Amino acid sequence: MRVLGKRACQLWGWQNAETLLVAQRENTTFKISPGHNAHFALRVHRPGYHSPSQLEAELEWLQHLGGQGLAVAVPVESSRGLLLERVDGYQVSVLRWLDGQVMGQSGQSLQLKNGPQVFHALGQSMARLHQISDVWCGSIDVDRPRWDLEGLLGEQPLWGPFWKNPQLTDEQMKCLQEAKSRLRSDFIKWSPQLDFGLIHADLVRENILLSGGELQLIDFDDSGVGFRLFELATTLLANVDEPDYPQLKAQLIAGYRTIRSMDVSHLQAFMLVRSLTYVGWIVPRMTEQGGHERCRRFIARAMAMAQEYLATTAEV
Repeated sequence: MRVLGKRACQLWGWQNAETLLVAQRENTTFKISPGHNAHFALRVHRPGYHSPSQLEAELEWLQHLGGQGLAVAVPVESSRGLLLERVDGYQVSVLRWLDGQVMGQSGQSLQLKNGPQVFHALGQSMARLHQISDVWCGSIDVDRPRWDLEGLLGEQPLWGPFWKNPQLTDEQMKCLQEAKSRLRSDFIKWSPQLDFGLIHADLVRENILLSGGELQLIDFDDSGVGFRLFELATTLLANVDEPDYPQLKAQLIAGYRTIRSMDVSHLQAFMLVRSLTYVGWIVPRMTEQGGHERCRRFIARAMAMAQEYLATTAEV
């Protein structure tokens, strides 16, 4: 993969750039240092995860967001003027490198001195992202994954059929299927009133950088068209165990509402849906280090939330 990274650098005119492997998750990411204190992120995209047109849509969207002043990693065109190149059968793109510290790590307590203020600013960044995106595309016809009713609660959800996770007991499987049915029925009723458009879809701690007083949003790999409440639910679910969670939640919503209106009446349902997606997401990653333990945590969280939802709602 390092050889591929070196070869890809040549398409951006970097013949002798320093290449450092920094991440090998959904994509393989290198930090590229061609000199003159310039740094870039070269991404080798996972084959089959997104089509070329979906990757191009992500890059064009990032280009627009950056142009409107949102703190994101802006794409860099190759020497041929392309945002997406192909090297040895792999799709490759380059983004400007963002210096900053991640907001936190999953599984660890947040170490923020001013957590509520950070979440207020994050809510504003989310709202600006949604606002800018709606003006750019009208929200519907972008070729990106769809975090809609079918993408979340259909028979083939984007992150896999969570109710078929092999670690589920028969009782757990039955409970999650019942929750899925109840949620789907509720979502059909709510959908006409729900805010829908382009979303990041993965604003967890590792994808939010702090740089001075600025928040930077990274890793738009799972971005797509979906419910805006799903955006808030993703961030809140990742922080629900924090001692000051009620304050963090209140400030995230308050920050968002300084820029855009948001009805959060169904937020808890979206947090349940988000917890269910992780039960599906972990299945092909079970063999990774810590995979089984993460799976147990995801199932426990989803079960607790599903049981609460089923107990406090009634089908009509």
